Amino acid sequence: MLYSIILLLTVPPTYSLREKSEVVLLKEGSSHQLVFDVLSDPPLESPSQHQLSKEGSLHPHESHVYLECDATVVQFKSVRKVDEGTYTISASNVAGRGQITFRLKIKCKLLSLECCNQCSAMIAVA
Repeated sequence: MLYSIILLLTVPPTYSLREKSEVVLLKEGSSHQLVFDVLSDPPLESPSQHQLSKEGSLHPHESHVYLECDATVVQFKSVRKVDEGTYTISASNVAGRGQITFRLKIKCKLLSLECCNQCSAMIAVA
């Protein structure tokens, strides 16, 4: 007697950044594309299954930081200091949930150093 066994493997979404670092350092006012790859089986059915959040809160698509339509690129347009923070891209399928996290740091446009409190202090002293 011969038996056939069919093994179906499922893989939760697995993300990988194409950049070397999980910290993205941008100059204030600049634009950048952060590209990542996604492996999932079964495949994700639509780009809307991917979610972009900042500091744990869902990030609105109307923002100048958003996921592209195909959900493999995070687009940064004219970044500001308030955009700095920890971002997470996540998605789920029947096999589970996957995510990737990266940190965005902004350098001051005028002083070319990490700023905010430092810049404010310098301006207040001057």
